[in-house]
Amino acid sequence: SGAQPFHMYDEVGMLTKGILALSPYALRGEGRSDFLDAQMDSKTFLFKRRQFEADQADFRVRATPQSDWGFSMNGAKSFVDFDAQQGKFEMLDPGKYFRFDINQYIAFMDRAQWNIPIKTIEVRNKAEGTNSQMVSVNKAQDSLQYLAASAEFSLLTTVLEVYEANEIDVADSRIYPDSGRVTIDSAADMRVLQRARLTADRYTRYHELYDCSLKITSRKSYNGSGILEYLGNPDYVKVAND
Repeated sequence: SGAQPFHMYDEVGMLTKGILALSPYALRGEGRSDFLDAQMDSKTFLFKRRQFEADQADFRVRATPQSDWGFSMNGAKSFVDFDAQQGKFEMLDPGKYFRFDINQYIAFMDRAQWNIPIKTIEVRNKAEGTNSQMVSVNKAQDSLQYLAASAEFSLLTTVLEVYEANEIDVADSRIYPDSGRVTIDSAADMRVLQRARLTADRYTRYHELYDCSLKITSRKSYNGSGILEYLGNPDYVKVAND
């Protein structure tokens, strides 16, 4: 221990600052490890020949040393394998979430995989067929949220792709993205949904629109256009809820 960091995994260039304890059986540690544009803090490090793990750790990663942090989490079971070039993370507390910091989104899912060479993050649930909340934490969007099955984030492009987001409630309407796919740019900016469907309101289902082009801007606001079929006669209309 001391002020100087330990140099570990030479080809990776990991620097670990904290305490290391070597026994005949294992090399354990606590502190902070910096490696591959990532940072991990834990009190339960277990270091092996070409991999390391922690029962509970805080983790964050970015595209380059000059970039903002793109993805992070707290209190996850963590495993990094330098041969497989992957990091795997498991949320044991259902109240915790993964953070897409640049996109200002959080995902209440329990599995994440860091693909080191291509700089992407995939999140999903261990239980197949289980959807969880994706929530915008951009204050201007008033906690816009919806269920989704998985998401993939590129650290290089900072684009967050959300999958099986089959419906999004906005104000009193319900919007159905085409193929359940939603794309989020930085600052929680959702790209325009093309070929979407819309029900307004979602309780009475009085209006049904299809082939819509819709921009969702918050939990209470959207605008766009679509085709309204009324008494069997289709009509192109503009829609908005501000």
